[in-house]
Amino acid sequence: MMGGAAFTTIEVEIYIQTMQFLNLKMAGILSLIQLIFSMLLTFLSLRFSSDRNVPIVPVIEGEGLRKPDSFLEKSFVYIVSMILVVLLVSPTVALLLRSILSFTKGYSTGGVTNWKLTLESYRGLFINERHSLFFVPPITALKNSVLYAVVSMTTALIIGTMVSVSSSKNKQSNKYLSFLVMLPLGTSAVTLGLGYLSAFSSVPNSIRWFPVLIPMAHALIALPFVIRIIQPVIHSIPNNLHEAAVTLGVPERQLWKYVDLPLIEKSLATAAIYAFAISLGEFGATSFLARPEYPTLPVAIFRYLNLPGGENYGKAMAMASILLIICGAGFFIIEHLQIKMKGEKQ
Repeated sequence: MMGGAAFTTIEVEIYIQTMQFLNLKMAGILSLIQLIFSMLLTFLSLRFSSDRNVPIVPVIEGEGLRKPDSFLEKSFVYIVSMILVVLLVSPTVALLLRSILSFTKGYSTGGVTNWKLTLESYRGLFINERHSLFFVPPITALKNSVLYAVVSMTTALIIGTMVSVSSSKNKQSNKYLSFLVMLPLGTSAVTLGLGYLSAFSSVPNSIRWFPVLIPMAHALIALPFVIRIIQPVIHSIPNNLHEAAVTLGVPERQLWKYVDLPLIEKSLATAAIYAFAISLGEFGATSFLARPEYPTLPVAIFRYLNLPGGENYGKAMAMASILLIICGAGFFIIEHLQIKMKGEKQ
């Protein structure tokens, strides 16, 4: 969307060759090249990275923090804060404002652009102006996105926890297992979507089942993040805690429930946030698997951006604002639940 033809990346070229030119051979070659580099970088990362355990004892609030003292430190803090505001906050604010502002050129005022507050872009999301057979209201796209996000989040948490526990029990196979599950981190979502498309498109009546593959692809994309959050915490649990629990009468089969789970529940909540957010905003793999009548919010945004006219651009901004609000609400709710759980324990 930003680079154009002159600055296209290998991921964009895979998408163009598949979706616009239907050149699956060229897309497959590009995906293979990307996969080789991803495997090499993943291997080097696991080879030279050191496994650092996460402290189980909670840190004191504000521990390790101090106010900037010197002029140089204060200047550094201000400059970094301004850069973050420009790169992170201003695009979000611009997105929200563009969805509720309408710009018109007034010839009576000498061609000066006038603006006014309006909700026409949001109202237009519910009107099928072109009488399209594949028109989907935003509520349906939102429902699809949330459903896929919940399923992919649950799947990623279950598989990520199982892999983390397994790697902590068997140190010998830890590196090989980590190499396998970290591959999606370096492989683009477009390559993953192309793989699903190539693997299942030859099956009879497979297109009708493509929406079922979407949360599986999202879970695979989120899995490396989930494991990187949960695994260090599980590895840092000392064995003497299990031995002490058994001595106090806890059955060995229930050690996970009474010892491990209370210690990693905060990491599980954090991993759930990442998996949920990644699924909500994922577009690359979804664009290959989503059917026209079952789009997600990112796919719906992309549809409006491909249509000509300022009205469709405003609808894309409105749909993107809805996605932004949903993601923010999800983070807020999960963070609020974490604080509530922490207060109940205290």
